[in-house]
Amino acid sequence: MEDVQMDLRRSLALIRKLDDKSNQVISDVDAKLRQLQHTAADSSVRATLIDDISRLFHDWKVLRLNTVSEAQYLEDTVVCATHKAQYEILKHDPDAFEQHKRAPIVSRHETEPTRAGSARKKKQQSEKRKGGINDVHKTVRRSEFRQRRKLTMPKEEPEPTYCICNRPSFGQMIACEDPKCKIEWYHYSCMGIRKAPKGDWYCPDCLARQQKEQQEKTSNRRSMRTRR
Repeated sequence: MEDVQMDLRRSLALIRKLDDKSNQVISDVDAKLRQLQHTAADSSVRATLIDDISRLFHDWKVLRLNTVSEAQYLEDTVVCATHKAQYEILKHDPDAFEQHKRAPIVSRHETEPTRAGSARKKKQQSEKRKGGINDVHKTVRRSEFRQRRKLTMPKEEPEPTYCICNRPSFGQMIACEDPKCKIEWYHYSCMGIRKAPKGDWYCPDCLARQQKEQQEKTSNRRSMRTRR
């Protein structure tokens, strides 16, 4: 978690720095525009000012894109750190861990139709109490239509999930080289990776298991030598 905290501080500091630079560029553009208003149309200085404004505007766009990119990385880091903490807790409860791995990911958009359906249901009940027979018939027909549409529409297969966060693929991902790895694919942001590592890469769980196996082998060899 200390690495995550350092990464968050670094990202926040970078975002502040990029934001300060963006504000400075905007101030420079305003100054150039005021100067341009007082420059004659046939002056050679006017062309230079226009070029300067165009260059500054390009610089501002680059700065804003970098800010958005860093903010997205910051958000992913926070989300992945949260899931990582939950993952570490769940590892101590095998049943809960297996249930967590199989749990589908429900987005906010998937839950909204339920709320909308509840609102429609309440409205239908209200209309029924008021004696709106025609409206009730319409509601029944709409309900039958929805039911038929559900039966005819193909069901979408759930998107596969990866990493300790149990989320779909996004951004840059890396594979654990250990053939025994249970997860295999991980998000860069969840693992705190910013650049592609050189050589083979192993996830923290596999590294810990490899070290434990190596220690057990070393201990067994020493035990055998002692017996001899």
